[in-house]
This record gives sequence, structure tokens and C-alpha cells, in this order.
Amino acid sequence: MPFAPFRATRLLCLLAAGVVATPALAQRIPLPNAQERRTIAAERLAPEEAITLDGSLDEAVWQRAQVATDFVQVDPNNGEPATEQTEFRIAFDSNTLYLAVICHDSEAGERLTRYQKRRDEYLQQDDKVQWTIDTFLDGRTGYFFETNPSGAMSDALMGINGQNRQWDGIC
Repeated sequence: MPFAPFRATRLLCLLAAGVVATPALAQRIPLPNAQERRTIAAERLAPEEAITLDGSLDEAVWQRAQVATDFVQVDPNNGEPATEQTEFRIAFDSNTLYLAVICHDSEAGERLTRYQKRRDEYLQQDDKVQWTIDTFLDGRTGYFFETNPSGAMSDALMGINGQNRQWDGIC
């Protein structure tokens, strides 16, 4: 899958994601309000299909899956168009929810930030993908996940008293 002129960092994650679009693209396509709820359909794997967690999106299900793009920033300019393009896809079978994230980076290898390598540590200074699954749509409880380019993972249960990082939803 060529992505020229960008080099791409690919992350294949179990569960969900979101973040970033090139400045030229962001100027041509009007982005939705950062607070507007957007949806994407998940693609069901056929009974004979399987996904290999290897960072490659070469399974047929990823070609069929809808692609979410046109994300907005959280940091440093909350609500502004993202500075790089990110593609997000969702697939599932009877046991597992799969998320595929492709994070394009026009400066790949030059400015990638990935300090943290320990499981369940905060990835505050790292380049990262974060997502939350808000199962009750209450904005207060749910499941939190994040990963960085080094493969460090964090997960937590979210509740009214904060995050419980002792919970391990990603094995």
C-alpha cells in the first residue's frame, strides 16, 4: 500500500483510536465541529477470515472497512485541524474488536518522540494515539487506551474518581 510522498507509521491495535490531516488537505476540506459526534461503521470479518497482528493491513477486511479521517488536534491547538493525516478503521469478529490506525508523518524518523517504554506508564511527552470507549455515552465512564511508536501500551478503566490503571484490558 504506497503512501507517497509521506512515510507512514502503522499501528495495528486491539480496540479504538483517533487524531490528525495535512495542512494543505485541512485547508481544502471543511472539518466538522470538534465537539460534533461522528460515527464509523465497523466491518465484520467473514467466518473464514482472521487478522494477524503484525502491523500490516494486508487482510481483505481492511480494504472493505470504512476509513475515518479529518481528525482534529487536542494538543497543542485543541479543536484545530490536525497537522498530519491519520486513517482509522474498525473490524470485529465474535470475540474481538480490532482497530487499525495509520499515522502519516511528513518528518518520519526526524522528530518522532517516544520516551516511554514501560507498560501502563503515562505517555505524556510521547507521540501517541489515544482513544476512549464511552460505553454508556455519559462522558464520565469508559475504557481508555493509548500506544506510542515504540509499542508501549496503557489502558485504564475510567470513572468518576479518575482512572484505574491497574486494569489490564490489553494483554
